[in-house]
Amino acid sequence: MLDAVTLQAPPSIPRVLPMRKPSGHIPPVPRWRVDLGCEWRLLTMLYAGAQAPDDAALDASGFRLWLEAQWRAEGGPYSWEWSRYMDAAGYVNLVCVAYWVDEDRFARWQGAAGYEGWWRGEPDGVGRFRELMRVPPERLENNYSKPDHKLGFARFEPSGFVRHEETGYWGAMRDRIPLSAADPFDPPPGAAMRPQPWRGPGRRWRIEVPGNLAVIRSGQHWEDCEGEQLDNYLRNLQPALEAGMRHLVETPVASGCCCLRYMHNLGPDGSPRRESYALGYFLSLAHLERWSETHPTHHAIYFRAIDTAKRYGPHRQLRTWHEVFVLPAEGHEFEYVDCHEGTGLLPWFEARRLG
Repeated sequence: MLDAVTLQAPPSIPRVLPMRKPSGHIPPVPRWRVDLGCEWRLLTMLYAGAQAPDDAALDASGFRLWLEAQWRAEGGPYSWEWSRYMDAAGYVNLVCVAYWVDEDRFARWQGAAGYEGWWRGEPDGVGRFRELMRVPPERLENNYSKPDHKLGFARFEPSGFVRHEETGYWGAMRDRIPLSAADPFDPPPGAAMRPQPWRGPGRRWRIEVPGNLAVIRSGQHWEDCEGEQLDNYLRNLQPALEAGMRHLVETPVASGCCCLRYMHNLGPDGSPRRESYALGYFLSLAHLERWSETHPTHHAIYFRAIDTAKRYGPHRQLRTWHEVFVLPAEGHEFEYVDCHEGTGLLPWFEARRLG
């Protein structure tokens, strides 16, 4: 068992804002964070998606085969994962998330992979979107329930896990982000979720994303759950999770959740895996904290997860994890082509027409 460590802000970020960790706090259950095992300056994440009325239209588009070929081009990502979900408008969405930790590698791939063709193609009844984010290490944190299975950007080699002490109290998420030592991550003046007029189909739009937008990818992996532990997840934890996701989808302005996708991962052959994750965009880290710290739907998720971890201890088969990013003001690309009006960040922020 790895010894637990207290996370400290890097020497270049002197702490001027207090941590929220209570004095003498002892974590109720162990938790780990990712150590990528190398120096890096920027994490690049790309969520690429196709949207259609049904699976047949998605299959006919060839999106998955085309994108798999792009990933394998020179400079492609070190990992990618496929998922599927049905949005509130009843459209089926096929989404792939890919990761790079070398910005030069990403730039080579983007310039040589023939990637732009898909986004500039003629309308074919299938919507397309890409949400590209670039985040330096001081603006992110992650948290894992077990150190024996790599998920998310932990798939990078030679990454490993380090046990930490900043867990099990309200405010731990913020404390784990190094720049929180000096930055409250307030949204810029005037930033707000404002309903936007429908811009019509057959258009390509780029959203102007406000600085300090908070992004969370929170996952559940129950492929190894059996017997009592599988039943506990399906009857106890999963319903609470689904209720929390419904709340965020149904109350975007009140919760500050600009977009919530609750997705199920797919295997290499496209079949569903016993693995899911929610991708949420919040107007600020404070909005994400307010839901997690005060709302009954998150309390149900959190306390049931803690109880399960205590009950099964090191023999717990369920793995849970998350990544949280506070986006810088610049460097991102949120583009939507032929998508319906409720897609992604389209409903809430100003957009520039690209074609």
